Amino acid sequence: MTHLIIGAGIAGLAAAHELRERGEEFTIIEAAHRVGGVISSLRTEGFLLEKGPRTIAGAAPTLRRLVEAAGLSDECRSSNPASQTRYVFSKGALHPVPHGPGELWRSKLLSFGAKARILAEPLIPRGGQPKESIEDFVSRRFGREASSRLADPMCAGIFGGHPSALGIEAFGRASALEQEHGSILVGMARSIRSRKERGEGVHSLLSFDQGLQQLTDSLATMLGSSLRLGTQVTAIKKYAGGFTVCCQSPAAEGRGSEEFQAERLTLAVPAPVAAQLLQPLSPQLSVELGAIYHAPIAVVALGFAREAIAHPLDGFGLLRCSDSPLPGADPILGILFSSSIFDGRAPEGKVLLEVMMGGARDPNALAAADSELLQRALQATKVLLGSQGEHCFHAITRWQNVLPQYQPGHNQLIQSIERAACELGPLRLAGNYLRGVGVEGAAASGVAAVSQASSSLSSNTVG
Repeated sequence: MTHLIIGAGIAGLAAAHELRERGEEFTIIEAAHRVGGVISSLRTEGFLLEKGPRTIAGAAPTLRRLVEAAGLSDECRSSNPASQTRYVFSKGALHPVPHGPGELWRSKLLSFGAKARILAEPLIPRGGQPKESIEDFVSRRFGREASSRLADPMCAGIFGGHPSALGIEAFGRASALEQEHGSILVGMARSIRSRKERGEGVHSLLSFDQGLQQLTDSLATMLGSSLRLGTQVTAIKKYAGGFTVCCQSPAAEGRGSEEFQAERLTLAVPAPVAAQLLQPLSPQLSVELGAIYHAPIAVVALGFAREAIAHPLDGFGLLRCSDSPLPGADPILGILFSSSIFDGRAPEGKVLLEVMMGGARDPNALAAADSELLQRALQATKVLLGSQGEHCFHAITRWQNVLPQYQPGHNQLIQSIERAACELGPLRLAGNYLRGVGVEGAAASGVAAVSQASSSLSSNTVG
């Protein structure tokens, strides 16, 4: 066998399709009995739930290619225009996040001084430290209030984390804009102007009628017999010509285990799993992978009659500033207005809300019983959205070790991890813990991993 991919989440599936397009021999194995990893969609009682990621970026090149390869271009659905609005709960009130100078100046989210400081950002010289946190970066470029009112809730929504504990690598493009243009605002303005000159509009978020799982299921169908589900890796061994991967699977036919031989290996699994599998081969690599903290998250999906919610739900959702407690309610990260983002997510006359809690900000939240999480979610919707009466539907999803925290110095850690992996031969890593926590980041890492493994083997062969 030429190439073995371990893990059939979006990173592994992207890696497999890259090899398929190249015409290379490969096998992809997955411990679970389904593909997709955290991408999981479920339609129940007329509601469409996303248990993991909910959208993909319309401008994401790797995902666009996968959508086309899966034959789903005509079934791709753009988010509703109103979902571009985001709300922030700060100091007892909900405020829309301002877009552009005019909205910024009229916004009640920020003080007059904070607005002036933001607009003065182009005058701030380049600077920063090698291991700068998001809090320090945003405070340096835009001021402290912008950090606490804008960056703080954004970190809650993306990472479930604190801006003081996340490195600016987590917002990789922001640092690049500073270096390339000397200003974030100037760089963004030039980027918008460039898109307009190319005839591109605002890039919307995308999904499918049956949710994101429609993409991963379609990709899996195309892989045919190259995909092996229910195959649990128990050990990875290295030999002169490549790797031996020991597994337990139904195909073992009573033998209890089977082995795969591969010249090249891609581990498209979460960092904690990779750390465990690679410990016998490289203890130091295992330690570094284990150093990437993954936070848990719980999501409580709630269905209501539309008239039971006072808020117009005219946006993507809301996020809470960490210094703004909810009156009479336990803390949450935020609430998604899921039925406002895409049509068809709730029955006629109903709405679907998803309350997020936990993360690195409140990891102990997942220790609560389902009944406690439900009550916390209901209280939050009452305080923040004016919900009244009984809900008509609920579902609770818990994910352990799912949100990688890009701590300051994350890029240096990843570079060290990748160097250590290269020392083992044509072995590469893929996943959302590397260079992007979203679906696009994970998919792009899968494509990069198999490309680098192939290049490594070719170089060694030539040498």
